[in-house]
Amino acid sequence: MGGIIILSGCSLRNSEINTSVQGLVNNIDTGEVMQNNVIENLSAEQQDVELNKALATLKTTRKTGGETIKDGMSTSIIPNGADLPNQPKNKPEFNESYNSVLQLIALTNDYVQNVLKIPKRSYGYDITPAVDPRILAIYDDKDKGVATGYTNENIEIYEYETEVDDSYSYLFLVRDSKESPWKIIHHGTSYKEQ
Repeated sequence: MGGIIILSGCSLRNSEINTSVQGLVNNIDTGEVMQNNVIENLSAEQQDVELNKALATLKTTRKTGGETIKDGMSTSIIPNGADLPNQPKNKPEFNESYNSVLQLIALTNDYVQNVLKIPKRSYGYDITPAVDPRILAIYDDKDKGVATGYTNENIEIYEYETEVDDSYSYLFLVRDSKESPWKIIHHGTSYKEQ
């Protein structure tokens, strides 16, 4: 799984750190998930099975913080899902201002807590930008479903853990322009549903 690696500890020399980091990166796996080039040759049904395994591992790592302690070094791995197969070709780079990011965080957290009334778990709420390529397909799809009329730069999707453990749904956010505030127009498991 691709992700951000945060290291703490200073007892290792640079060469040891580089070797240790490379070993950790190589050991970030998705359980029994196959490589992308192998997944693409599977049937659609088997691709979904393999993708679901990868997503489950990613989300578990994200919720537990992915912390590993090895050789006196604490490593936190925050997976971003960038290496999952079938990524959209037209998803714009997320290049938002600090205030826009804060607004997205506040909006999604408020919606999950106060509108959907999802109970808080011991680790808090799992609300992050969506990583499932089946949902991110909205960026390549001419039929944007619930986001019809909005350009890719003005569509953002967040995922959240529902009241059922390890079950996820999505918040579909749009804005009229880069200067406009984000708003949630739909929540559910598909951008095609109304």
